[in-house]
Amino acid sequence: MNKITLGRHSSGRGENLVSIKCELVATITQEKPDLHVSYCPALDLYSQGKTRAEAEKNIIEATHLFIESCLERDTLHEALTKCGFHRVRKPAKKKKAKPAPRLADNRWRIHFPAELPVMAY
Repeated sequence: MNKITLGRHSSGRGENLVSIKCELVATITQEKPDLHVSYCPALDLYSQGKTRAEAEKNIIEATHLFIESCLERDTLHEALTKCGFHRVRKPAKKKKAKPAPRLADNRWRIHFPAELPVMAY
């Protein structure tokens, strides 16, 4: 299950602060011995790395950059709506993360939580 949770806070100094938590599913495919491609279908993001760990780190970074870019341009709601996300008023209960199952043909499915630092806007 893919979800992105946004929290809005006041800093007390006239700034609005946003905290964002993401739980997204991605796959990593080993294309060559030194090429792993990672893909997050929920946001239609791709990345790669020489190792599985590097590909996983890079897809998480790509997710952070995507969200930060949308926040800077004030297009996050529009971008997430286009990706199929919708607003849910009541937060879901937290579930324990499961280990990443290995799929056939040198592919792995990862479920990664990605939390952005609180940002002022």
